[in-house]
Amino acid sequence: MGLIGISQVAGATPFDNTGTGFTSTNVQDAITEAATLASVIDGAAFITNIVPTSTGNVASKTYSSDGVVLETALTDTQLVTVSVLGLTGHTNYKPVLTLSWGIHTQIMTITASADKPVFTGSAAIDLQGETILIITHEDGGTHTTTLTVDAPPVIVSANFTGGYPGSQTELKSGDHFSFNVVSDIPIIAIEFTDAGAYTAQSFSVASSTNHTVSGLIANRGTSVQSLGATVRVQKSTGSWSTYHLTSGDGSVDGTNLIKLNNLFPSVSTGTITYPASQGALKGTETATVVNTISNYDTIAYTSGNGDLTITNPTIMETPKTVTRLGGSYNVVTNNFHISANRVANNATTTADTLVKIANTNCTLTVTEPATRLRSGGNDGTAAQNHVITITANQDLFVAPTLAAGGQGVFQGAGFAGSGTTWTRSLQVTDNMTKGTYAWGSIVGTNLAGLQTTAITGNTDYILGGFVSRVLTLDAYANEVNMNVEAITYANVSMTWSVKSLPNKRTVGTTAVPDANSWCLHTLSTNPTIVRILDTSATLGSSIPTTITIQET
Repeated sequence: MGLIGISQVAGATPFDNTGTGFTSTNVQDAITEAATLASVIDGAAFITNIVPTSTGNVASKTYSSDGVVLETALTDTQLVTVSVLGLTGHTNYKPVLTLSWGIHTQIMTITASADKPVFTGSAAIDLQGETILIITHEDGGTHTTTLTVDAPPVIVSANFTGGYPGSQTELKSGDHFSFNVVSDIPIIAIEFTDAGAYTAQSFSVASSTNHTVSGLIANRGTSVQSLGATVRVQKSTGSWSTYHLTSGDGSVDGTNLIKLNNLFPSVSTGTITYPASQGALKGTETATVVNTISNYDTIAYTSGNGDLTITNPTIMETPKTVTRLGGSYNVVTNNFHISANRVANNATTTADTLVKIANTNCTLTVTEPATRLRSGGNDGTAAQNHVITITANQDLFVAPTLAAGGQGVFQGAGFAGSGTTWTRSLQVTDNMTKGTYAWGSIVGTNLAGLQTTAITGNTDYILGGFVSRVLTLDAYANEVNMNVEAITYANVSMTWSVKSLPNKRTVGTTAVPDANSWCLHTLSTNPTIVRILDTSATLGSSIPTTITIQET
């Protein structure tokens, strides 16, 4: 409302100020009252939060205005950061907000909200013993927050307790050592820093003044060090004590300091030597195991699965002699175990290895890549190499041997492979006689030198069929020699370059012409005649033609 509105009613009936806040009934009084109203308290400012600037605790906060405005809090630190909120007043859109505590003041740096005339800011201050904080808007609005000093807990005593575990005189990473804390008031938490004897860890405890916890020992290297602990405690309001260093209380071992040494024994295994020409043990044979051990006081050699007996099992020896005791075949599971212990810190290091056992003969099976091994080599084809596989149920020490019992020639110097699988190519040519043959002698030697000389399962192989080839039929001819024997007529297929011949007639058929027909003159002979029955020799093609034929 402005002066224009007032002048419009000058001299009229008593001033009607409904909804204006004025009560005067004349212009001059209304002008005076308007000036008075402009000078009254306006604008709004609030303290919304107080937090520690770095360390310490501000807790037990009470809020009003839907949890926005901070009314009271406890603090155990004088260095706090105060957050404020202000609204636009009548003087400026962006108001000036002043924080005061005792004789101290701080003009706040504030930032406007993006979508409303609300301004926020914060300032880090030193309370310097003051407990009343007031935020003042430039147009007069104020808000007060009251702090109560929260005295932090004090550690009365803190020390290691309970002694070293077992017969130890030193501690290693992962060990535990008990620790006792006594405080001046009940506490709810204990915290160790990652320094000295302990790793960083915290414990929630039932509220009381005397607590014993089990601290986890840290890794502080492989030489003896006497180290203390750094600890603090927390009371229910959230306030923490200052850190307490046990090393500052004295140098009593097991009380103020404890000895740490993360030195472990070093254990490794090396070469295993078996009897000559073997890679495993059988019967009561012996082997030796190279092993290296240092930084230990006691040692034990064991064979957990009972495969071995070990000479002088509590005396360090390298190489260590072992004798097969049991087990039929073991090339996977470790059966030689070393455990070395350092008494001072009860540190144990282990190592495992495998002394192989092969106290039973292996089995050998022979497989071919197909039921019948086809031939080649004539009529422009290549001799056929078929991969023969010997499979053992044990690892073999050397390559197995196998003889072809009849037709077929093994290629190369011998079977190649490793472990249980070995292969070699068998070459089959068209000039070889087709049929079923028994494999010849076989020898497979297992890791312990036991030999197997028999095939398990099928002992035969079959030469049968021939690879596809192209034969040239002379002009006017209806027959051509094929330089390979066919033995299974049903598996023979043929195409002619002149036309389709879907009819395969009986072996030896000679009657012509027989439309769309062909036949072989004989089986199991080399060479054999392929005959076109579709035309007679005199009525045949006037140019050479081709026949493509195979026995699958």
